[in-house]
Amino acid sequence: MRYGLVIALILSTASLAQAQAPFGPPVSGRPGELPAAANPFAEGSRDRSIPQTKVVWVGPTAEIDQKLREKMTQETKIQFIDTPLEDVVNYLEALHGFNIVVSPKVPQSEDLLISLNIEGLRFDSTLSYMLEEHDLDWYIEGEILVVTTTADANARMSLRAYPLRSIDGAKLVEILEATVAPDTWKANREHGQLKLEEKHNTLLVWQNRRGHELVEATINVFLKHEL
Repeated sequence: MRYGLVIALILSTASLAQAQAPFGPPVSGRPGELPAAANPFAEGSRDRSIPQTKVVWVGPTAEIDQKLREKMTQETKIQFIDTPLEDVVNYLEALHGFNIVVSPKVPQSEDLLISLNIEGLRFDSTLSYMLEEHDLDWYIEGEILVVTTTADANARMSLRAYPLRSIDGAKLVEILEATVAPDTWKANREHGQLKLEEKHNTLLVWQNRRGHELVEATINVFLKHEL
C-alpha cells in the first residue's frame, strides 16, 4: 500500500505549527471511552447497517459548533482595501450569520488593515488566507467563531471521534503519529492524543483545529481509495 505517497499528498496541502498548552479552559472531554451520546453506533442511532463516516465533535456545545463549522464551506465575497479587521469581521458576521469575535490576544487589532479581493471561494479557505498574512488564525468554541493569533489557535484543543469503517485503526494511528503533524502528538512528547476504540473501530483524537483537519483529510483519502 502506498501510504507514504498518500500522506505526502495530504501534507502538501496543509501545514501545522507546534501545539502549545491550552490557555484557559479548553473544550471539555479527553480521550477515553467514547461517550454514548457521541457514539454513532450506540442504541437509537441511525441504521447501523449503513457505515457511519461523519466526524463527531465532543463537548458542551459540540453539536452547535460542528454545524457552524459545516456552514463555513459556503461561498463568500470579500472586497476590501486597507479596511480595519474589525470592520471586515462585522461584514462577514452579517453576511454569513455567524457570531464572530476578535480575541483580545490579537495585538492592536484596531490598527490591523485588510486588503483582499476574493469572490466565489469557500468562507473557511478565504478566512484562513486572509488571516495568515497577519500571523492570525481562527477556531470555533462555545458557538462562536474566534479570530485570534496563530499560537492561540494552535493551543485550542478539542476532542472528536472518527468512525474508521474498514480502515486498519492500529496502522492508521502509527501513520498519523509518524507523518501527519508528527511534532504535535503525545507519543512525541506533545499534547495531541490518539486513542483507538477497537470495539467500533473508532478513533478518538485530541487536537487543535488544523490537526483535526489533517486527520480528517487523511481518513477520507484512506476511505476513498480503500487503503
